[in-house]
Amino acid sequence: MQIKRLYYRFVKDKKLKTAIILLVLVGVIFGAWALTHKDALRGNRALLSFYRQVQKLSDIVYLPYLLKKDSTPTYELFIAPDQIRRMNESLPKGSEHPVYTDKLFVPAEFRFEGRTYNVEVRYRGDEALHWTDPKRSYLVKFDNNDPFATGMAAYRYITLPGGDDTLRILIQVEVDDDLKEAVLDTGGQYFFCTQELAKSLAVSSEESLGNRIINLKGKDVHGTLCRIDITFMSDEGEPLRIQVTAFLPDEDQHFGPAFLPYSYLGLHGCMERVRFGIDPSRNEDRFYFGECSG
Repeated sequence: MQIKRLYYRFVKDKKLKTAIILLVLVGVIFGAWALTHKDALRGNRALLSFYRQVQKLSDIVYLPYLLKKDSTPTYELFIAPDQIRRMNESLPKGSEHPVYTDKLFVPAEFRFEGRTYNVEVRYRGDEALHWTDPKRSYLVKFDNNDPFATGMAAYRYITLPGGDDTLRILIQVEVDDDLKEAVLDTGGQYFFCTQELAKSLAVSSEESLGNRIINLKGKDVHGTLCRIDITFMSDEGEPLRIQVTAFLPDEDQHFGPAFLPYSYLGLHGCMERVRFGIDPSRNEDRFYFGECSG
């Protein structure tokens, strides 16, 4: 009944309809501008963050999936109350634009898949937004002194066109100086490119690592292996550039437009070179990443 009342209110309330239509129109105009001004977008973090929030407006159609069980791996960070107090006491005070300089690490526990790791943790970042927001930013340091993550970016959680109703995580990466969204696929292999991206990369025969046939969605895809650099873009922290093994589908194969709309970040040959974690928050879904040591 509540849904029906909201529907009739939307139909009859002209001001509400106008406001929603204007909001959608502004989002479309801004999105179109962003697609043609990528350099300006990358150079302005506030504008980039707003653009990603506008992108998320389309995710409202996936609202029912909030009721489904989430199978995303969960990491837990436990900090004792007295250690949190020590961290808070180290924060700058009495300044309009405080800068965090007395960065204090405290002992904590990092828990994953039934295992507990003794780590050190502190607030990450120099400015107040890292510790004043409800979702605070932390830097976690393991025994080998490497932080778990050096960068963070928002991700999108959507179903792919033409497939089942499985939700997929979309990560923003830069390939050949162009921003792309790619599917995080921990069950896959290589950086599996779209045909459009493969064509733009134009790998020579000298750069080829050989031909392969990979089955994707029940279809055999013929292609070439090569090495390329990709960069994980960050909203906070530092971007991460790594070299991965890429699979470039042959151009002469014809698939439907919904078969391969995004590239895939497979584990083998690609994501195995990155330490990463997912933080599915109600306010902002976050993807943390850092370079693997050794």
